[in-house]
Parts: sequence; structure tokens; C-alpha cells
Amino acid sequence: MPGSQSEGSASEQPGSTTVAPMPTSDSEAIRAGTNVPAMTPHVDAGFVGPVRAFWGDTDDGPFTARLSFRVGEADERLRTRGRCHLVTALALDGLDIPEVTVTASITTLRTRFTATGSDEGVAAAVTAIARRLSALRSDRAVQLAPSVMESWRPPERWDTDLMSLRFGSRGYGLPALPLLGLDDIDVAGFDDWARNWFNASNAVIAMNRRSPDGLDLGALGDGITKPLPPPNQLERELPAIATGVEGRLAVSFLTRFDATAGLLYDLVIDRIHARCIGIDPRIARPTPIARRTGTGLATIGMSIVAPDEVLGAVHAAISSEMFGLAMNGPTVDELDRARIALRRTRQFAPSHRRPGVIDAAVDEAAVDHLFGEDRDLGAAFAADPVGLAKIMRDAVTRAIWLVPEAAGIVDHRLVPIRTFADEPVSGTIFRASPDRGDVDDRIIVSDAGITIVHGVTTLTIEFSDLVAVQVHPDGSRTLWGVDGSHPRIVPTDWVDGRRIVEAVDAGADPWVVIHTDATTEAIRDTPET
Repeated sequence: MPGSQSEGSASEQPGSTTVAPMPTSDSEAIRAGTNVPAMTPHVDAGFVGPVRAFWGDTDDGPFTARLSFRVGEADERLRTRGRCHLVTALALDGLDIPEVTVTASITTLRTRFTATGSDEGVAAAVTAIARRLSALRSDRAVQLAPSVMESWRPPERWDTDLMSLRFGSRGYGLPALPLLGLDDIDVAGFDDWARNWFNASNAVIAMNRRSPDGLDLGALGDGITKPLPPPNQLERELPAIATGVEGRLAVSFLTRFDATAGLLYDLVIDRIHARCIGIDPRIARPTPIARRTGTGLATIGMSIVAPDEVLGAVHAAISSEMFGLAMNGPTVDELDRARIALRRTRQFAPSHRRPGVIDAAVDEAAVDHLFGEDRDLGAAFAADPVGLAKIMRDAVTRAIWLVPEAAGIVDHRLVPIRTFADEPVSGTIFRASPDRGDVDDRIIVSDAGITIVHGVTTLTIEFSDLVAVQVHPDGSRTLWGVDGSHPRIVPTDWVDGRRIVEAVDAGADPWVVIHTDATTEAIRDTPET
């Protein structure tokens, strides 16, 4: 491999960027893009054995290495949900190296192991992780699964709710859902899956300085670099609005992911915050959450916490600012201010030598390589109001809002997301048992799917759309539809309910069936403290 060297040290690559000092400039030069500032501190690139490597030049303090793989929650399926968590548990199981801290983290698209401590200790820890990943103990996987499930906690609710409304129970919508795949582990399938994703070609290592002797990643097998999964949205009319929790208004967009779009959303946040504090000075500045959602795309969400009685005014202010930017773009003055602010955040003076800045720059370079993307910050400094207005127009047409019902918000530009209003299937009707409270409820079963009727609501799930079917110890079934719906059918709740379960078992793809046991049932039913 060109530019590589023997295992244990990182080899430099031609083209490593040394950042020149940033000269002062007036707004015209910045606006023209002729004085793009230093993007990062000095970052070297090379290889540690077969793995692409990036490192900084901090000489003091502990050594930190981050070994990342391009696999995350969006790469799983609901039937296999939790495999990334289980891999990290196996890799770290019993790993104890003195004076070294080792952690693992999982995001939508990346699994990362971080080790911090002495050079020798970190090298030993990362080497051990690589060797464990190349030969995972499947027998231990079944033993660890319950503790992994018990320790898992869902992320911020409003964010994952918006992702689920957009993507359902697949791909980028999975982070909101429990680790169902750990209920019923296919050991052989798990081994093949782990080898396919946790390999040298699908990895990158980021370090705050050149790797020491002894850091050996040669155990990682060959493979291919995995592309980002596509953003397969549910088929629904957008922009849309759904009911959220009290006291919070949230919105998300599927939009471009680049520095230019980032500049625009900083402007959006500034405008929205200014309007909101005019409504109620106690309203805090909204903090956006950006999740990469396919190549060159991201789902950007933001939320505002405020009393329900002012959320109507808040929604009107946000809509006004977003649609105003979509029509006219930002003013020249506020765009210049945003460019200057961006330049300051990217400026790095070598005399400062702040380890945190170097770490961030190295990690940014590593992530961009892992995801196959380059950040063209120069384009952000040359952006114009017309181009930014187009980005905003595309975003607002793909927005999903979450608003509390008590706020009484009505916006005729937004399509309500109506849950449980499906067309029923034609088939055999099963009535609720006399012991069930809602005796007028019924289930309609056909060869293609089922419909659950409760009052005026109807939920239809086609068997071909099932992404998981949980088989519970009591004989009930939980049916997970692609849209995130997951009704539980208890046979004793229905007259001749055994036939409903038999129809589900016959219609579902055997691969999506998950057999649970009493242990995992107890874990899932334990309330979060």
C-alpha cells in the first residue's frame, strides 16, 4: 500500500496540510472566498498497518486513540437491533489495562472505541480490541446480551420521535427503538455480520499524536468500505405536523449537509432566538441536533421549551422566519456577520496549542474520510443570499413539526400526520372477548395482513411490511410495522384468538420472528429510574 510502513507506527502521506497563519481581511475578501481561513490545525495522514490513520502533533499529556468503524444503528434492522452494542460489549469484556481508560460509543453511522492513557497502555488496549474484533466469542455474546439490553437507554425523545415519524422502524428511525435483536441472537448470522462490518477497510483511527510502537491493527480482516445507507423516508405528504409533548415545540428538516447549509442554520437559530425572547424572555436559545442522513444529507432538528400558552406565537414566529429566509435569503449584513463568526470558530493560532482543538480537527478529518465526504468551507464563505434561500426552500418543504395538542396550533400549510386511520383489509372478523373492556373492538384478518379496529381508529399492517414479530412467553405477538406501529395481540383478548396468531405466524417472514423469554421480558418491563 503506497505510503504504508511496518505495523506499530503511522506513516505520513503526501498532501498532509500545514495551515498557514490567517491574515486579516475585510468583508469583501471574505465574501469573495479569497481569504478562506485556516480550517484546522496541522493534521497528518497515513496508515497504522492496514487502517487509515490521522493524527495531530500534541506532545504533552496522555495519548488518545479513537478506532472507528463505519457502522451504526442505521445499518441494523429491527430484527438485528443491538448488534453494534453487543460487539462493543464483547470487545471490552474484561479488558483491564492499568492507567488506561477505554470506552465505546455508538451513533447512527459509527461505532467508536476510545482509549486514553500512556502510550504503551493505549497501544496495548487498541491492539487487544482489534484482535478481539477479529475473533468475537459468540458463546459469550448470548451471555452478555441481557446486561447490554438492561443498560441501554433511548436518546432524547423529541429528536428520535421526529426521526421515527420520518423514517419509521428502519434505518435512521431505529435509534428510538429498543434492542429487540438481542432477545433472540442468531449466532452464525451475528458472526458473519460482525466480520462484514468490523474490518480494516471499514475503519479509521484518529490520534492526538503519532502512534507509538506496539499499536498493532493487523488482526483486522480485509473487507470493503461501507457507503452511508440511503435516507428511505416513509411515504407521507410533507411538510407535516404531529402531536408532541406538552411544553415543547420541535421541528426537523432533511437537508444538505455541508458548511454552507451549516452557515444557514446558524442564521436560522439566531433569528428564531431573537423572535422568541421577544415573546418570552425566559425562552432559551434553541440547540439544533444534526444527524448525517445519507451522503451529503442530514436531518437537522431543533426544539424550543416554553409554556403551552405561548407556543402558538413561537410557532408563528419560527414559521415566519423560515419562510422569510426561503423567499429572500439572509441580508448581506447578517451573512457577513455569520461569515466572520464562522471564521473565528475555524481559526487556530499555533501558539495556543490547545489539545481540544487538535483533537477536534483530527477527529473531523477521520470522520470525513470514514464517511467519504469533504468539507468545502470555502463555499460557505462565498455563499450568497439567493443560494441560501434555495437551501431553505428545499428544507421547509420537507419539514416535520411536533407540537403539543394543548397549544392549539393550526397551520394550513402543514399536513396532519394521522395515526391509525388506515384502510381496513377484507377478511375474517374476530370480535373482542366478553372479558375485554372494549367489546366493540375487532380484528380483521386476511392472507395479506390484519386490521385492528378500536372505536373510530383503524390500524392496518400488511404481513409483507412487518419488520419484526415478537413471540412472547404468554403466546401473544407484537407486530412491528414499517411505520413504527407495534400492536400486541393477546389471543385471550379475542374470541378464537388462537386463529389470529396462527394467521400472523403463517403470513410473517420467518426471518423477522424474534422469540423472547421471561428474562428479557422482565428487562423490558422494568421502568426507567
